[in-house]
Amino acid sequence: MKNILFYTDTPIYGGAERQMVLLAKFLDAARYNISLACSAQKSIDALAENFERLGKKVFRISALHKHDPRHYFQLRRAIKESNAHLIHAHVWNPASCRYAYLAARSAKIPLVITEHDPGKISTLKNIIKKYLLKNVSAIIAISEENKKFLSAAYSHMADKITVVHNGIDIDEFENRLANFVDREKYRKEVFGASQHNKIILCVAELHPRKGIKYLIQAFAKISDVKTGTVLDREPSPILVVVGNGKQTRQLEELAKNLGIKSYVKFLGQRNNVPELMASADLFVLPSLHEAFGLVLLEAGAAKLPVISTNSGGVPEIIENNHNGLLVPPANADALAKAIKNLLAHPDLNKKFTQAGYGIVKEKFDAKIMAEKTSAVYDKLLKS
Repeated sequence: MKNILFYTDTPIYGGAERQMVLLAKFLDAARYNISLACSAQKSIDALAENFERLGKKVFRISALHKHDPRHYFQLRRAIKESNAHLIHAHVWNPASCRYAYLAARSAKIPLVITEHDPGKISTLKNIIKKYLLKNVSAIIAISEENKKFLSAAYSHMADKITVVHNGIDIDEFENRLANFVDREKYRKEVFGASQHNKIILCVAELHPRKGIKYLIQAFAKISDVKTGTVLDREPSPILVVVGNGKQTRQLEELAKNLGIKSYVKFLGQRNNVPELMASADLFVLPSLHEAFGLVLLEAGAAKLPVISTNSGGVPEIIENNHNGLLVPPANADALAKAIKNLLAHPDLNKKFTQAGYGIVKEKFDAKIMAEKTSAVYDKLLKS
């Protein structure tokens, strides 16, 4: 039995943190004893609670922010108390989890980092990171595109990078939807739709890099607000945006200024995304840059046709015209054309949903993610 200590200094519970929970769930409990060190901030309570539900030990770090040096000292204590053989740090932005590098070196144990959203950082931070990476035993990239970026940015670490795609708990997702019988109720009460309205769904943080303004602009291009129809005289679809973020008010103003406010629903953060997907007709992810695109796996598992931008790791999930449509980022015209295409061709939707579901089952089950991660652990622990 090997003791693995997960670590993150994130103040939020998002996609990367959900992947940590899935790893803790599916890594072989007979081989690994998983524990977690994370911030004591209330905003990250959901991560700690989910680990505790799995029966995992959680160490809460009392620190004000990711730069607070108390992370280092309390992480060292967690390493000692858990008798950790290996630390797995989940790097949620390019400059996060910096104290893990120092703590692992001090404890003389291997450090694995998963780069959930790599990107460019300032020159000073880049110099510091290049130095700290010398203490890393292995890097996990969540897409081939991310591996290319990391290999170019940190060429001295290229031979230590392994791709392990993110995954979803397909069995749990399907079991949840198997008992879902309220599709029409959701469409009426949550979306404000009749049986004739098509629902276009987007689930994303309301941040400029998610490109949601281009989706709203595209939606305006296919909607005739004077008659309540799309341009080919079918009943107007409804655009539903799930998520929150710093761009919320700006996007609401954009919908208002374009005259489509009554057809665009902002639902905020929701914990019923599977049910929302099962009640929608089309999913769109208009990101300017997407490290991977985890939400596309959920859409595939929900058998929802998908349109996404051709960015980052998305093409490793969506093959254009096979299990969805890919369009260039920041292009409202291309988005509008793709949306109209899928709204007008139910046969194409059926083709995409069947292929999409099969790809998710075959390549992106969380069990596969756990198996590939354990192979990284085993190689280091044996050596």
